[in-house]
Amino acid sequence: MSGSASANRPSRQTSHLAAKSGDVLTVRTHITELRRRSLRFGYEIVRESDGVVIAEGETGHVVTDGNSRVRSMPPGFAELLLSNPFERDDGDIELVPEMSPE
Repeated sequence: MSGSASANRPSRQTSHLAAKSGDVLTVRTHITELRRRSLRFGYEIVRESDGVVIAEGETGHVVTDGNSRVRSMPPGFAELLLSNPFERDDGDIELVPEMSPE
């Protein structure tokens, strides 16, 4: 793929509690906004022992080409992002479709 997503939009982070040495943490991610040329990911850091969210965050990304020019997402890319990876049968499917120059 000749394009890439670059984090060049505002991001935010909120810490609720500190993690301690030995804590097992899980990072959960989800899409909070999906547009033709941009998307936002939300994050939660969860302490596994009690399920408490100890931090949250969000990052914004813009789809760009190899010359850092803003481009639309390639066909099928948004659908792939929104699909459940545990329900897909990827087999030999190309996970990141090629982007043609615009």
